Amino acid sequence: MSEQIYQHISFFGKGSTRKIYCKYCDKQITAKSTLRWEQHLRGCRKTSDEVKLYFKKIKKEVQSVIVETKGYDNMASQTSKSLVFKESGQPAKRTMLNSYFDTISKDDIDKIDKSYARTFFHTGVPFALADSSAWKQHHANLRPAYKPPSSKCISGRLYKDALNDEKHAIKKYVDSSEYVSIVTDGFSNINVNHLVSYSIHVENRTMKPIAYKIEPTGQEQQTGINIAKRIENVILEIGVDKVTSIVTDSASNMRAAWDIIEKKYPKIFCNGCAAHTINLLVKDICLLPEFVDILQKSGKLTAFVKQRTSLIDQFRIIQNRVKQENNLKKMRALSHVVLTRWYSHHTSVARNLEKKLVHLNLINSGAFSRVSISKKKSDYVNIVQDNFFWEECQRFINVMKPLSKLVGKLESDSCLLSEVYIMFVN
Repeated sequence: MSEQIYQHISFFGKGSTRKIYCKYCDKQITAKSTLRWEQHLRGCRKTSDEVKLYFKKIKKEVQSVIVETKGYDNMASQTSKSLVFKESGQPAKRTMLNSYFDTISKDDIDKIDKSYARTFFHTGVPFALADSSAWKQHHANLRPAYKPPSSKCISGRLYKDALNDEKHAIKKYVDSSEYVSIVTDGFSNINVNHLVSYSIHVENRTMKPIAYKIEPTGQEQQTGINIAKRIENVILEIGVDKVTSIVTDSASNMRAAWDIIEKKYPKIFCNGCAAHTINLLVKDICLLPEFVDILQKSGKLTAFVKQRTSLIDQFRIIQNRVKQENNLKKMRALSHVVLTRWYSHHTSVARNLEKKLVHLNLINSGAFSRVSISKKKSDYVNIVQDNFFWEECQRFINVMKPLSKLVGKLESDSCLLSEVYIMFVN
């Protein structure tokens, strides 16, 4: 910039007697600052439009200076200087340097902290991510003035704040609903501690169900009396007049709890989970002699491939080739059966049937020939080459597909109790 300005200015004399003139209008410029020289050139009547445009761009670049944010707080608070830009013949415009610094208020910090912490709570990502230097740099680039909280802060103060906010939101949710239904179920966490969850469903289908509370049972036995006591505590917290029904599974201890609650609160109706009932029906179907053999063989196919890394890679290569040759949009991965989720038997068998050609091509591949000879290998070959097996797989899927779809509908957030009977009839 300094070299460019000297191309448009003339100098006469030396030292203290030096005089400065505009090359275009020959007017003497008394100021010694190059900023003032630029102002003259931008407003000079004899300066070409090209020169004026150039120095106007220079002015814009100066006004959009990016300042390093390190230590900006002290600098911004202590700075009282200003830059003055003045077009020839125009009033001076004063711009405070503070406007070039990224600043943030305490209210904004609190607001961003909460949303930042919710990202961890809602996604389940490790809190340690907050201490990553790359993660910090990412946020520094997004908002230099904002310093993200540490993992300790997220798991401490911000977690407590989020918990309180969630409690207020749940109370507001319950208060805004005339009637609610309580759905409860027991489960074990990764430490094998038994927990009981309570979720709330309301009559308004536009409002999604919410998790009301999760509590540990400790050494307490899951008898009908103990289960009923815990459910009653939740009923009293919400309000007896609001609760219309209790939904649990159909185990004997749950049925005993139903009797206790319905005798004490005649207006509350207890019933079993429809999806759980269908799961039990699917379980019974899977135990039929005509399907037991099919499920065992299908499980052997899945296990044989997925337990051998060399075969998995070859299996995927063949799968992609089959997909292209048959113009298929997608082919899903092999799937193991999930314990207590009996409809997953349908998914597992369906995936194997979908990949019948892949299985047949795999036994003729070089990768398969390199697998050590064993009973599992010979069983795999026999199953894949058995046409009757594939026919029985199709028959099993025809029986299970409607039930599998029904479970999906019953487990959706939008399913109503009044729809269950119609679904069963259909």
